[in-house]
Amino acid sequence: MEHLYGVLEGCSSKEMDLKKERTRLSKGIVFNNETLEALRKINQQELDTFDLKRANQLFKAFAKSRVYHCPTLTVNRAMAFEDEMKSANDPFLAYMPIGVREFWKRTAKLREKVSSADFKMDKAIYQKEVSLIPLMKQAGVKFLAGTDVLNIYCYPGFSLPNELVLLVKAGLTPLEALQAATVNAAEYMGNQNFGTIENGKTADLDLLDANPLEDIANVKRISAVIFKGKLLEKQDLDRMLSGMKKMSESPEPRD
Repeated sequence: MEHLYGVLEGCSSKEMDLKKERTRLSKGIVFNNETLEALRKINQQELDTFDLKRANQLFKAFAKSRVYHCPTLTVNRAMAFEDEMKSANDPFLAYMPIGVREFWKRTAKLREKVSSADFKMDKAIYQKEVSLIPLMKQAGVKFLAGTDVLNIYCYPGFSLPNELVLLVKAGLTPLEALQAATVNAAEYMGNQNFGTIENGKTADLDLLDANPLEDIANVKRISAVIFKGKLLEKQDLDRMLSGMKKMSESPEPRD
């Protein structure tokens, strides 16, 4: 399951009532002030009717049924805190193609119409969803690491280390966060040929300057990469990044 969608609703003592109301609003939906106010009320009800017993039962059911969760905290946080984030100053923006940057500008322009009350609610929902992760972990739910790239502030490659940091802040250990991006993914895909470093397995590796088990942010301190059996050292990686930046500055070909 992606994005923790529906999880908070499933933890509510009024789950079916909320589901019916959200379904009603989604039919021929028009995002006017009246509809947005109604959606805000549903979100508030989810928070007000949160039932810890129902939550624990739901999470145990996830674990028993081997339902993996990919929280995508990167995109959830970006949407909730977009009013505070400034992509124009983001250094990773320089590596994105012109078309993506223009699309993000248009998206940001549309989101300027979102009211402060809606952003306040989005933040409250995000924080509540983050608080569910330790409960899910305790119940035995397995996690996957994903970011939902190309949504605003979600960069291919660059955002994954940030996702691991957010997962640790949410309650996973550094080892569990690393497993979400490696061995858990292999298990979920049913492919035991990758995911761990063992003789005979396929393994693309990041070689780091510091131990990520001591600080998960150390996954960003990459000194070299082994990709398909080829060693790419720091100067090779810097050269690739420089090439990406030049490509992003070129107009994209059009049909």
